[in-house]
Amino acid sequence: MKLDKTELFLLGIVVGMIIILVFWFSSLNEKPTAEYVPLSKCFVKAPNIPLIPHIQILATITAYNPTKEQCDQDPDIMASGKRVYEGSVACPRELEFGTVVRIDGKWYVCEDRTSKRYDGRFDLLMFNKREAIEFGRQKKEVEIYK
Repeated sequence: MKLDKTELFLLGIVVGMIIILVFWFSSLNEKPTAEYVPLSKCFVKAPNIPLIPHIQILATITAYNPTKEQCDQDPDIMASGKRVYEGSVACPRELEFGTVVRIDGKWYVCEDRTSKRYDGRFDLLMFNKREAIEFGRQKKEVEIYK
């Protein structure tokens, strides 16, 4: 039995699909090597930060939501030009974008700015409005890494 080019091509596709399915089904029984962590539990940690903070300060910490009522222009874009993400924080103007801070043991990256009248505060980005309201205004130690 001789196969023409079209039949050989189709046979190759079928054999390739069978190989892919065999490998896929065999991987279903494997246990995952890492535990799944939802994005809401993840915080950004910048690479190459020193183990000792550059400075530690006591600062006012608030929380905000990326909404038109709470942001100047586009609520989905931060002052750094990046899209909003959990783990970002609005920082005082004296800190450069990309500066890493640690508040309550959680890592944040300065990507946004507070309003001029609130300069000096750190404003945590939160997607849940109720959580942001419950957070309120707190005095906390902030470790700043440069």
